[in-house]
Amino acid sequence: MITTNAFILRRYNIRDADRIYTLYTERLGKVEAIATGVRKIKSKLGSHLEPCSVVAVTLVRGRMGWRLVNASREQSFFSIHKDLERFALAMTALETVDALTKQEYPDQRIFTIIKTLFHDAVTKKETASIEPFLYALLSALGYRPLPNSIGPSLFASPLFTDHLHYPLRSVRYRTIDARNAP
Repeated sequence: MITTNAFILRRYNIRDADRIYTLYTERLGKVEAIATGVRKIKSKLGSHLEPCSVVAVTLVRGRMGWRLVNASREQSFFSIHKDLERFALAMTALETVDALTKQEYPDQRIFTIIKTLFHDAVTKKETASIEPFLYALLSALGYRPLPNSIGPSLFASPLFTDHLHYPLRSVRYRTIDARNAP
């Protein structure tokens, strides 16, 4: 049994009253967990398992994967729901983390980057930008985006400057000409 903080990246319904949640946790990284009975009216877990919040979850490893057995909201960022631009930014960030991270590969830096983005989206008056988040996330994952491909506003962001001390790997991409492809 493991208790850890998590962000909810994605959720989808299965069967009559169950859901599968994709979580990004502090201790386990990205995990898919089944929560049984959360769609029932009297469910105690359902109200805590909403996007835009840090949730303390208890996970148990079963034969079929992880089961989510307990949840309580630690920190809520629900004011993001009031502003469409901030909500779109938050959902884009969560979808990006879901798409780029591996299952059960823990990285505390990624959790901190997500939490920083949500905190900035709530506390700052101007709308936050996705660019510093993407740069920090890609840097934490080991990719080094080209500075010229991202706007100059990025380099003034605390997300960029806080993650400069991490070792970066450059990735080379091979381009394929569609006319000569096999």
